[in-house]
Amino acid sequence: MLTDKEFLENFGTFLKNKRVHASLTQRDVADHMGYTTPQFISNWERGLIAPPLQTIRELIDLYGCSAKEVCDFIGDSQLRILKQELITHAKNSGKATKTRSKR
Repeated sequence: MLTDKEFLENFGTFLKNKRVHASLTQRDVADHMGYTTPQFISNWERGLIAPPLQTIRELIDLYGCSAKEVCDFIGDSQLRILKQELITHAKNSGKATKTRSKR
């Protein structure tokens, strides 16, 4: 099951791979974005927090990747989370129904 935490970690890895592919350091990105420290970029890449939407738009340009690629990654990940949550909910609902019918 893919959790929100796992999504952030996977998205962080995705961002790191794009940054490395663009031959940029965390410091390069921080400087470009106007941050005083690369800690923000490190936090994104470790999956501790997600960058703000406006920042993602800037990263797309900076890393030279397409918006479609980023949207597909996010959409696919969120779809997996939703499917798993629905499956879990259905299983739990089925258990509750069986418990009620035994009474």
